[in-house]
Amino acid sequence: LTEVVERSGIGFPIHLFSVVALFAVANTCLLNSITASRQLYGLSKLQIIPRFFGRVHSRFKTPHIAILGSFPVVFLLAHFGSLKFLAGSTSFLILILFCSTNLSLLLIKKQVSNFKGFRSPRFVAVAALFLNFSLMLFSQKKSIVFGISFLFLGFLVSLLIRSDSEAGHPDRAAIP
Repeated sequence: LTEVVERSGIGFPIHLFSVVALFAVANTCLLNSITASRQLYGLSKLQIIPRFFGRVHSRFKTPHIAILGSFPVVFLLAHFGSLKFLAGSTSFLILILFCSTNLSLLLIKKQVSNFKGFRSPRFVAVAALFLNFSLMLFSQKKSIVFGISFLFLGFLVSLLIRSDSEAGHPDRAAIP
């Protein structure tokens, strides 16, 4: 963006755009931290990951352990990746989240036919799934590799935790 402004000749201070980029990176890091911590919190409530990630601070009512758990990943991304990589990785992971949400909706629609709440036509979820997947194809190769690696690592960790909890607690085997 600074290069575009510089070449346009409009005379806008270039250093101001550097400040804007700094705030954009900070905002993306904050978004990643909040999203990741809430996902850790939710997974702990489902007993997929250790329960301590589900602890809520008594005063602030936030999942403080989950926030501390997600901070190292967000910190590494912010400090060792470029803005383009950070934004691309965030976008790719969010598109994966949207795809899984729409796929889940389709699976729920197939299993539950007598739902009384809000209903949407099946084609909406199919179209959203297709469009989100299509947008993923435009992601940077580095972002795709990072996103898939991150998901694979999370999958491995969940398998380890699940097999550990099932071995120690036979009654937990029914948890999906």
